[in-house]
Amino acid sequence: MVGSLYKHGDSRRDAGFSLFYAGINIGALIGGYACITIGKEYSWHLAFGLAGVVMTISLLTFLFTQKSLGPIGLPPTKKETIKKVVADGIGESPQTEPAEITEKVKFKKWHDYSVYLGTLALIPVIMIMVAQTQYTDWFMSIIGPAALIYLFYEMTKHSVAEQKKLWAALVFIIFSIIFFAFFEQSGGSLSLFAARNLDNQLFGIFTLDPNGVNNSANSLFVIVFAFLFGLIWIALAKRKIEPNTVVKFGLGFLFLSGSFFILYSSRFFANADGITSLDI
Repeated sequence: MVGSLYKHGDSRRDAGFSLFYAGINIGALIGGYACITIGKEYSWHLAFGLAGVVMTISLLTFLFTQKSLGPIGLPPTKKETIKKVVADGIGESPQTEPAEITEKVKFKKWHDYSVYLGTLALIPVIMIMVAQTQYTDWFMSIIGPAALIYLFYEMTKHSVAEQKKLWAALVFIIFSIIFFAFFEQSGGSLSLFAARNLDNQLFGIFTLDPNGVNNSANSLFVIVFAFLFGLIWIALAKRKIEPNTVVKFGLGFLFLSGSFFILYSSRFFANADGITSLDI
């Protein structure tokens, strides 16, 4: 939806994504620290419950303000769908007959409702998978190969040029899995590191919960640097020297490795008990 706000080739698109990401992280910055504090001081049930309440408020906000987006993000109407099929079929046979499209659109709401109901029905299944991690392992062992097989099957339906784009997308997906495998350590090994190996003093003045800092630090840096990088991309685009997506993806890995180097460097400042400072 964010990408649809800009025309194809608009140099402001990446800057728009940066601003969007910064907006999301304002909530993550506040909520990340607040939930830790509420959970430790009062109740973890209350902390997670409040997170659910705030997410519900955000959903309601979207529902009541989505009119300002116009058609962006909405499913195509019957007229728009048929028009698109006919337009695509000029000079050649349309891939789908308008009559079939009409029938598909007619039952589209039922499809939507089925997705909503199916999602609610899967909540107990997800809870079981979270509680019994071996089920999660089985699920991922099945769904991962199945998704690849389905992708390869769909690729056979497209031209060679389109297949190359899908292969490129697959490469990005694989590397993004590697990236987020490290990035999401913030909710696992880094949380344990914060709880066991960080003191709660910042500059000898402020007392902060190390786990709260771990939860919120990423969001703080995103907010601070998103605007800066947004301006940089726009400035580089005006000079026609903006790096492409592959280069930006590589820069993300460099920053990721740099952050883990800082984590590694903290060992040189640890005391005899293995406790290091938030100041690093």
